[in-house]
Amino acid sequence: MLGYLQGKLLAGFTIYDDKDQLFANGKVKWGKLLPKAYAFCTGKGKELGNVTYEALKTGKSKASFGQGTNWYVSMKDSVADDRDTKLLLLSSAIAFDMWQIAERQSSRGGP
Repeated sequence: MLGYLQGKLLAGFTIYDDKDQLFANGKVKWGKLLPKAYAFCTGKGKELGNVTYEALKTGKSKASFGQGTNWYVSMKDSVADDRDTKLLLLSSAIAFDMWQIAERQSSRGGP
C-alpha cells in the first residue's frame, strides 16, 4: 500500500502515506460555481501538484465512455525525481475519481 485518502469531495481531502502520516492535503481551487481543480499541498502549504478537469486545462472537450472524468494531473518540478511522491499523487487522483463515481452512484441508489 502506498497510502490512502480521506475527506469530502467539495471540502477537500487528506492523503496519508503507508505509515499513517500526513502526506498532503487536497485543497479545492474554486471556479465561479464549482471546483475547477484540487491542489496537492504539504502540511506546511507547499504545493506538490494539481488535479484539474482536462477540458479546463487543455481547452478541449473529450467524450469518455464510462463513468469517470477526464483529469489532467500535473506535478511541480520539486517532485520530479521522487518516484514515491509521484506514485502517491497519481494514485490519489485515480482514487479521487473512483470516489466521485461511488458518491454519484450512492446518491442515485446504485450503479
